[in-house]
Amino acid sequence: MDERHIINIRNNVDVIMMRTEVRNIARKIGMDMMDQASISLAASSLAHALGLGCTQEGQVMIEQLLDNSRIGLRVICMNDNKGETFEIAPKTLQDAQWMVDELTVETLPTTALRVTLVKWMS
Repeated sequence: MDERHIINIRNNVDVIMMRTEVRNIARKIGMDMMDQASISLAASSLAHALGLGCTQEGQVMIEQLLDNSRIGLRVICMNDNKGETFEIAPKTLQDAQWMVDELTVETLPTTALRVTLVKWMS
């Protein structure tokens, strides 16, 4: 899988579809059920924390990672908050952090938030 999957999030159904797609791609690259569940739950939790599907629209990008002998999955969640300041509760970030190997939060020049999750195969 060399392509990026981009999912536009406009409502809660889109968030559910995104979670399913993350899990399906994780399975396709060979992740076990625990890793599939971890990355998909972390992605949907952060999508909700960003307000995606409720108060915000945005995008989620899913892509496979290859780093030397490691295979992983990157999920990038980004809201489109149209210039308003938006913050994620620290507890939500802590809850997601333990499910993945890497988590970064960036505030973009547009003040949108971009949260990147990475999970490497066990």
